[in-house]
Amino acid sequence: FRSDGDRRLVAVTRMDSNACWGLQVVDLLTGAVHLAQRIAQGDTDVNLGGHKARLVRHIATRYNVPNLDRASAPRFRVKHL
Repeated sequence: FRSDGDRRLVAVTRMDSNACWGLQVVDLLTGAVHLAQRIAQGDTDVNLGGHKARLVRHIATRYNVPNLDRASAPRFRVKHL
């Protein structure tokens, strides 16, 4: 990502997350943040007892943040662009 004044250049690469453990972690965390956003918006289709929702609660507890939707902690920060 490079910002040049008001213009932004974003490079997107499509990769299989199974190819690299780092991508798997990023995939897991972005999925958890997305689910947290759906929960915060009151999406009634979310299974709050499911394994993904349990993961969201675990990450939030682990990093001591009330919600992953707009989390801000020394080692875990979510920024919406």
